[in-house]
Amino acid sequence: MEDNKKTIVLKFNTEEHTIDMNFSPDLTDEMEIGYILSSSFLSFAAHQGVSKEVLHDIIDDQYSEFLSQNNED
Repeated sequence: MEDNKKTIVLKFNTEEHTIDMNFSPDLTDEMEIGYILSSSFLSFAAHQGVSKEVLHDIIDDQYSEFLSQNNED
């Protein structure tokens, strides 16, 4: 790994159906992390030919449920 590159490593646990994320030590800004992850997802979806309408539907259908599951206090 080059010293000037910030990295995120994703590992999918097939047994637990979870994704583990490891960030390089110089990647600490949550806004930057969110930007990188969002951009990566959108780039991947576009490369796979997913339309904007399908992306909208995915987000519209899943986002509220995701928030409710991950913001439990």
